[in-house]
Amino acid sequence: MQNNFRKTYITWFLILVLPPILLRLGTASGNIALSEDFAALLTIITKVGVIILTIWYGLKVGIKNVWAWILGFATLLPLMVWISAAILLTRKTGSQTTSLKTSGGRPVLSREETFDENKTSEFVKWFIKNEPFANAISNRSSNIIFESGNTPSVPLGYNPPKDKKFDNLSDWFVVKLTQDIKKLKAASKDDFKNFLDKFGEAGNKTLITAGELAVKYNLNFDKFVYENEIQKIPAGKERDLFKKNFLDDNVIGAEQRILGWLYHEWFGDWYKIPER
Repeated sequence: MQNNFRKTYITWFLILVLPPILLRLGTASGNIALSEDFAALLTIITKVGVIILTIWYGLKVGIKNVWAWILGFATLLPLMVWISAAILLTRKTGSQTTSLKTSGGRPVLSREETFDENKTSEFVKWFIKNEPFANAISNRSSNIIFESGNTPSVPLGYNPPKDKKFDNLSDWFVVKLTQDIKKLKAASKDDFKNFLDKFGEAGNKTLITAGELAVKYNLNFDKFVYENEIQKIPAGKERDLFKKNFLDDNVIGAEQRILGWLYHEWFGDWYKIPER
């Protein structure tokens, strides 16, 4: 993902910086004539674009918010466009770890920190690795279903485009939940709770559907080996339905658990499932 951000940065940097330089050279040589108003407009577009681009990429490579903004506005100074680009492109991101504060043995993420997608994704990855309800995302059965061409389709929040390629379910889930958290950063307590309530309703449907098929075909969840148990369901509509709901239920359960913790950290109360 970092390589994609880098390519995007370089592409837009060249688009914003090179044309004005070429136009100036053409004007100086007398080959191109520009009106003063157009030249002024072009300068404004370039400067604003470079500021935004520098701040955006600075945040992507893990620079603290304040320094990313300082670096962005510093591009207004002579030569700082090139100096800022050199700083960003030579920054090593692979060996750096994003530090997260913890509370009760779990990481915390403030509303302000959700602007940093690296920090948000690390927050999500921690739960996938360490939280029992969330590490279903990385388990073998979920990933067998995902890698065989079944993409989760959760009827709430962000769903990554189906034509976008992901190596595994964890990568897909991190992208989904990162976007959902960004969307919720400005949510009120009631709005956040309503979002979780709707997730719970969706989870009930997937659990019931998968559960009914599991009971019907006597699947053994005490010693669950996906390749063996899935053969008990005849190939066709019912097997496909089980796969879809089994996968969607794992995604919904994991997201609800992580967002439930975030709800507690942001509002000070534990999320309570509505009584039926």
